[in-house]
Amino acid sequence: MDYHHLKPAIADASLDGVYTMETLVHATDPAAVLAGFRAALRPGGRVVLFEYDHDLDAAATAGGWMAADMRRVNELAAMPTYQAARPGYFRGLLEEAGFEDIVERDYSEN
Repeated sequence: MDYHHLKPAIADASLDGVYTMETLVHATDPAAVLAGFRAALRPGGRVVLFEYDHDLDAAATAGGWMAADMRRVNELAAMPTYQAARPGYFRGLLEEAGFEDIVERDYSEN
C-alpha cells in the first residue's frame, strides 16, 4: 500500500492514531499524505510524526560543503521532501490538512 493513497485499504475515520518515523521525507506529495492521515483518523485521533528538518541557509553559511552534501543526499536517497523540510515546514502542512493542537519538540540534542 502506498501511503499517498490510503483508500480503499483504510477507511475514513477508522484509525485512532498514525505514527511515522523518518517517513515524510520520502513523500512526493506530503500534503496529500497528511490529508489522507487526517481523513483516516477518528474524531480525537492523533498523529505523531518523528521527522527531521534542517536549515540549509545555516548549513550554507557554516560551510558550502554541508549544504551541497545535504542536496546530494536529497538527490540520491529518494527524499524529495527533504529539500523543503525547513523549520516550521511540517507544522504548516499539518495546519493546512486541518490538524489542531500541534505540538513540536526538538530532540536533536539527544
